[in-house]
Amino acid sequence: MPSLKIFQLFTLFCVISLTTLQAQKPYDGPIPTHIQKDKKWIYRDYAGNRIFDGEYDEAWFFYEGLAVVKQFGSYKYIDLTGKPVLNNMYEVAGDFSEGRAMVKMANTGRFYINKKGERKSEKEYQTLGKFKDGVGIGYRENRYFLIDSTGKEIAGPFNYVDGFREGMSWFSIDRQFGFVNTKGEIAIKPVYRNARSFIDGYAWVQKQDSTFCLIDLKGKEVTPAKKYVNPIQLPYQTKYLIEDVKDGSTIKSRDGKVLLKTKFKIIRWLQKDLFVYNDNKGSGEGVIDIKGKEVIKAGWTDLDESKGDFVIVQKNNKYGIYGLDGKEIIPARYDFSWTTTAGTFMKEGNKYFLYHEKQKTLGKKVYHALPDVPWQFTVPEGYGFIQWLYYKFFIDASGKEFLDREVYTEKIKGTNGKFALKDTYTGDTLTEYIYDIVETQSEGMLPVTINGKYGFFSNDLAKEVIPCIYDEISFFLEGVCAVKKNGKWGYINKTGATVIAFKFDKAWQFLKGEAEVLIGKELFFINHKGEIIRSGNNYYAYDPWEDRPKFNDNALTGTFYLEYNHVIDSPYSTPVKGQKSQELDDPVSIKVTPNTISTQYYHFTVESSGYHNGQRVYNLERNSGNNTYLMFVFFGNGEDRCAFMTRDGMVVYATGPMQFGK
Repeated sequence: MPSLKIFQLFTLFCVISLTTLQAQKPYDGPIPTHIQKDKKWIYRDYAGNRIFDGEYDEAWFFYEGLAVVKQFGSYKYIDLTGKPVLNNMYEVAGDFSEGRAMVKMANTGRFYINKKGERKSEKEYQTLGKFKDGVGIGYRENRYFLIDSTGKEIAGPFNYVDGFREGMSWFSIDRQFGFVNTKGEIAIKPVYRNARSFIDGYAWVQKQDSTFCLIDLKGKEVTPAKKYVNPIQLPYQTKYLIEDVKDGSTIKSRDGKVLLKTKFKIIRWLQKDLFVYNDNKGSGEGVIDIKGKEVIKAGWTDLDESKGDFVIVQKNNKYGIYGLDGKEIIPARYDFSWTTTAGTFMKEGNKYFLYHEKQKTLGKKVYHALPDVPWQFTVPEGYGFIQWLYYKFFIDASGKEFLDREVYTEKIKGTNGKFALKDTYTGDTLTEYIYDIVETQSEGMLPVTINGKYGFFSNDLAKEVIPCIYDEISFFLEGVCAVKKNGKWGYINKTGATVIAFKFDKAWQFLKGEAEVLIGKELFFINHKGEIIRSGNNYYAYDPWEDRPKFNDNALTGTFYLEYNHVIDSPYSTPVKGQKSQELDDPVSIKVTPNTISTQYYHFTVESSGYHNGQRVYNLERNSGNNTYLMFVFFGNGEDRCAFMTRDGMVVYATGPMQFGK
């Protein structure tokens, strides 16, 4: 069980964040946007226009004209032009609120600064809350203190102090609860057993005899002290007095006027004029309104509030959504439900879906986590922090993503035998069923064929950008691709424009600013202008596909699901003896069958296979996968090492560390 101190710390900053959010105006500043490809953050406006050129490892929202960003392992503040405004780099930094921000430097505790970077705390703290109503809350030496704008402690120590609301905050000392104002004055003495925040000028308190009553901002008890039904349970309200009676429940206004007598046993307020009841017959919870009408019949394990006009229902550890009219919107088949600043998410397995209240449906986009926001940062109401795969970014309540996402496409086969492309992430079909072959992408460009002619589909633009007019192709590297048309080879860019004329008898991809070409049977090197810079050694005067072992059919049997953790990745240079492998961040899985070799990125068809020099060798079809890959080979008798043989070298995988040539 977590300690009380840890629980209180967690509660403090949850409550401070919640009360701060309630006072927020709609956010209209620059929005931190994640660039997936570069793993960097930039700022854009809502329309998607970039605000300034800065790129960061982390970026957070602007408050009071300043935002916290992270670069080179440290945090700093920038203004709306992207210019750094304070000289210091911080180990920890938080959003500005009322001219103050929490920071921490190496070998210091946390303290407040102003917008000039000047220290505004007399002491250092383990934790510091955001300023609200001119007061900050600090935690040190196992106690809480109130801090004014000059940095002085004006009240404390407390065992606990909550965030300010309506100029008051409840606190506890030795398990006695009272209220302190923003001047640090004890406005209501700690004489209560429990207390909650003020709402509309009233707050619930629990007296020492366990009865409850409402008090006003002067501490006057404005209702009789009774054992009301769960008045301090979250969510809580100060509008209704709910009492148990012999034959059901009674709901009264603050002035004691009876609003409803009902046979239902009300167990808590839910939202608006709705209340949760229990039928005491084992059927579970239901919902009635202030007129006594049964809105949702009993039968639920739990019923939770939402930020919209709907209710979260739970039964048999499954969650769903009902409207305030009692009609089912989302069936109770989901594993969990979360309400966030962006809206409500439903979880199914390891997938999260955002609920769109206007459409009354779950979004199609799949997310994989709802990551915690560090407490020193505030995500504005209407925005949320989300994770897809390993990428964290922001979305708004409509589901709009502030992420430059690389489009992952996959081919799907239609009833006509042709292929289309769809977005793996959203499931949206991006093309008609028109392609005979779809090959593996390079630099975001997928080779596709129609009637034996090659073109390219752009992942970045999610459309075909180069028509299927070429006889043969290489693959994109350094922004260009060698292609063959009307018997000659030339080079095109990603728009399909010819950048080097069609004048070669054979051409290969660029590498480090150079490409090999054949003119007749002579080999030359050219630059990106198409100029010959030197002669070659005629290594490519023959077709490398013809230099493979000759097998009549697929003689190898067995299917293997293999996982490798180390790689010598040398597709463009022959590995030298003694070259050491590198450990992979994530293992590479390779599936081997007699007819296919598959990885995460490539799917090859096996043309023929057999044994050659004691090694198992799979010859790969030229028109499958990446057409620079020639063979797949197992070294030795087991599957602990393998290699993809390419035109220019090999990619060697191993289950453990290795050196080439050993």
